[in-house]
Amino acid sequence: MSTGAPTHVDRKWIAKVLVATLTATASLIFLYYVLPIGPLSSWQVLVRLAISVLVFVVVVASEVRSILRSDRPMSRAWLAIGIIAPLFIVIFASIYVAMALEEPAAFGGELSRTEAAVLHGHGVFDGGIR
Repeated sequence: MSTGAPTHVDRKWIAKVLVATLTATASLIFLYYVLPIGPLSSWQVLVRLAISVLVFVVVVASEVRSILRSDRPMSRAWLAIGIIAPLFIVIFASIYVAMALEEPAAFGGELSRTEAAVLHGHGVFDGGIR
């Protein structure tokens, strides 16, 4: 008779997913703060955006494929969210920083990387409500 509580194997899997998610998120944040971001002109923003969207689509497709092939799709989906959400924020926050470096008045002044991530995060997670 099952009590509904996770078994030892399930706890190990949950721990593995949690560690993998935290590692992926920490790696993305580390790269966001370490890699150089310079000012971008309008056409350079479009090129970077196109490349970023392509990378994002490839990552999402890869994650969906992994979910579909997993013997634990719900756990794999949580891992995918832990990779996709920070990637989305980092991609657009880096573009915000580059745009603010090129034209500071567009954002009311230069943006730090943290300000850009928070600015984009607000738009994503609260529907842009201020």
